[in-house]
Amino acid sequence: DASRYVSVVAFNTKANVTKGWLDVSVPANYTAVVNAINGLSADGGTNLDQALLKAKVQFSADTVKDISASAKNVIALTDGCPTYYENGKKQHGSYGCPDTNNDTEKTATALKTVAGVYTVCFGAANEKCWIKGSAHAWGLFGIETDWHLTDGPKVGDFLKGSIATSASHAYNADNTTELMSAFEAITNTIVSGLN
Repeated sequence: DASRYVSVVAFNTKANVTKGWLDVSVPANYTAVVNAINGLSADGGTNLDQALLKAKVQFSADTVKDISASAKNVIALTDGCPTYYENGKKQHGSYGCPDTNNDTEKTATALKTVAGVYTVCFGAANEKCWIKGSAHAWGLFGIETDWHLTDGPKVGDFLKGSIATSASHAYNADNTTELMSAFEAITNTIVSGLN
């Protein structure tokens, strides 16, 4: 008799709620959520910050606001390092920076007060968020004025250490088989102990 609510937040340069809360124990709603997920594609930047913020806002909806935080979960699936934050206003283009990671981590910390956060890094776990010597700031006429002094963390390590609720909530997948295994493990953890 239990309801199972799912909401889908899609993100690239910006984030938006693709599907509001639907009870997926109802077959038509399940199909609608699956179709929404199947309709996602990788394109543009990676604004994980805004995706996590939108997820937190979703948990204040009347449909789910009275559900215990221990029964609420977010699965953040990304194929790259965070490159945008603050609703797409700030970015470094094709790579990240300490400011982007810091802002995204703050948003994740706030989200973790209302839900568990799982991360799945697809095909980018060993990529560095930024490279030493890459541009950090630009001045007049797009001339570089500041550079990153060190390499950034690997994307998988950043997600595991700064975004996921704990290291056991972080998964890396390099191919479809590993991706499906990660989602199976998360699903088994989320429904453990439920009738």
